[in-house]
Amino acid sequence: MTDDSTITNVKINVTFPNSTVEQVVLSKVSNMNKYNVSYFLPNLPGSYTILYIGNDSENNVNKTETVTITGTDSIVPEVFDLLPVSNTNYNVSDLIEIAANVTDNYLLSIVSANITLPNSSVYSLSLTNHSTYINKYNVSYTIPSLNGQYNIIFIANDSSNNFNKTETTFFVSNDVVKPNVTGLLPFLSRTYTNNNVVEISANVTDDVGVSIVIANITYPNSSIFKLSLIKQGLTKKLLKNKKKFFYLAMVCHHQYTSIFLLIL
Repeated sequence: MTDDSTITNVKINVTFPNSTVEQVVLSKVSNMNKYNVSYFLPNLPGSYTILYIGNDSENNVNKTETVTITGTDSIVPEVFDLLPVSNTNYNVSDLIEIAANVTDNYLLSIVSANITLPNSSVYSLSLTNHSTYINKYNVSYTIPSLNGQYNIIFIANDSSNNFNKTETTFFVSNDVVKPNVTGLLPFLSRTYTNNNVVEISANVTDDVGVSIVIANITYPNSSIFKLSLIKQGLTKKLLKNKKKFFYLAMVCHHQYTSIFLLIL
């Protein structure tokens, strides 16, 4: 910057993309007509207008020169502290937290998680910001009735459309809950006359699914007869003719429930 008299000050007005204006004073470089300053653009992508203002000792002002620059955001969001921790084991039907801490140099737009089930089905889950922890995004997820490994990939997108989809974790679901057997028939120590039709049944439920229901019948001579019970409506039932005293063992997978049955 030059002048026929003495230059007293040189400054710039920087107009941000959001219309905020910041004034910065430039310093003269020794033995040169150059005035400069180091300036760091804030975390605000968009167009910046720089107005140069020169003032001399006669109070003459030149503020006609402008330059427009564009600030861009090329930094992807950071994703860390993933939940669940890799290789965590859960039971099917458990309610778990899927979460991550996500930060960005400017502004986050969307945080989500793609979860791949053991049968290769893929579901997208939207994560929301935790009310207590400013950088935590999470969602509650109920594990379906499907054993195996669940793979999770976290996807973070900022307002400049920078994606981070490199962070992954996984968990394993197992069925460790035994089936529930109730409503046994016939009742304990029940007496029947010869040639009666006797119902042998039980109500069986499970958090995943019932596959096999078996009744083992031990006769007075210690011989054992196995019956496969079939499903009738909401229960597993089978009708059979039996005689004399015998011991009835209701077996459903690894759960054992017993009653006494008396037939005359």
